[in-house]
Amino acid sequence: MENDIFAVGLTVSIEAHYKTHLATTVLGWEKDVFILTKAIYVQGQPAKLQSNNVCKIRFLKDGVAYGCETEIITIQFFPFPMMFLKYPAKLECLKLRVAPRFKADLPVTLTDEKGAMHAEAVMLDISEGGCGVKVPAQAGVELTPEQNYAITFKLLDKEVRIVCAVRKLDKGAEATFLGLEFTNIPPPQKETVTLFIDFLKKHGAG
Repeated sequence: MENDIFAVGLTVSIEAHYKTHLATTVLGWEKDVFILTKAIYVQGQPAKLQSNNVCKIRFLKDGVAYGCETEIITIQFFPFPMMFLKYPAKLECLKLRVAPRFKADLPVTLTDEKGAMHAEAVMLDISEGGCGVKVPAQAGVELTPEQNYAITFKLLDKEVRIVCAVRKLDKGAEATFLGLEFTNIPPPQKETVTLFIDFLKKHGAG
């Protein structure tokens, strides 16, 4: 198991024998010995967890879902609320994305299939297969997952236009967040996207 599979501040979900999912935060660990998290309170009361309870923990990190079975070593609430778990011997993982995404902050023009402009948006992240886009809310403009959209933006001084399918739509009061999958990229523009992602990889912009 990798040394850096856990991270301080990482949120993990703990499922105990009574099937309740409880969230807590990783405070530290010693590889192959223990994981240290915050002790869990539910509605102001200590959670119904005890030493030697077998439980499952799950968490997301870098686009990968991890899960394992472990055991509670001990729990304390004074002077600090802490819980020690056995370091898992085996970790199951499921990669959620085919390609890793990298943070971005690029102005994007969003158009519908007919070419009508919807909004000036902002690209929040990008991978070789898609991107996340934040679209400001506009009166009379309704974004739907059933429709394909095209995004136009500049990369490395070149204009790139990509047709996308909506894979995620999260509508808020002030903006809508779209998870877009690239469905039609001309080869020259695909090369530009690949070069840009290679640049982000080398400069640690994950």
